Amino acid sequence: MEDFIKIIIPSILTFMIGMLLAPFVTSFLYKHKMWKKKSVVLSTNGDTASLTQKIHNDEERKTPRMGGIIVWGSVLLTIFGLFMLSFIFPGVFSKFSFFSREQTWIPISVFIVTAIFGLIDDYLVCVDRGTYKGGGLSLLIRISGIFLIALFVGLWFFFKLDVTSIFMFGHGLYIGFLIVPLFILVSLALYSGGIIDGVDGLSGGIFTSMYTAYAIIAFA
Repeated sequence: MEDFIKIIIPSILTFMIGMLLAPFVTSFLYKHKMWKKKSVVLSTNGDTASLTQKIHNDEERKTPRMGGIIVWGSVLLTIFGLFMLSFIFPGVFSKFSFFSREQTWIPISVFIVTAIFGLIDDYLVCVDRGTYKGGGLSLLIRISGIFLIALFVGLWFFFKLDVTSIFMFGHGLYIGFLIVPLFILVSLALYSGGIIDGVDGLSGGIFTSMYTAYAIIAFA
């Protein structure tokens, strides 16, 4: 029961903070016209993307980007808020501190880095700058960023946490240093859904089921 409370209270707190942030963030984004100013004209291979331009019609929709600020902002405010409270009021609040070298340093760090990465990309799209076909960071920078993050995480797991096996079908499979390229391969495969326009939305329902299963496994 105690473990369940440690999960449900931060979840509710994050949701409430997100609801409070939403009006301010959306108001700011609309005020400064932070949306895509024109549709994608060319595909990644240089051909005319007439179908994409017709379907998206970005210059008429005026849908603000950078709404992810609400998502990662509410999460980070909850994490660091509870962390500070655990210092000021040790005891009860210390149970809600998420900082742990073995478990949460890496997820939180990657969460922050990728949030900043996405924020920069969205901003460049809104101001119609960048080298990508639809504006924003180039494909090379995106792939390189994910590669470096995955490489760092893989090395951290291998050298710092001594993780050399993966658990499959009830048994541990020793793979040694191959854990590092495995991190890179899986990270690039998952990120491909964010590169191909439209796939990120289609994968949303599938990822919801996947992350729910991971949450149950982590809780267990």
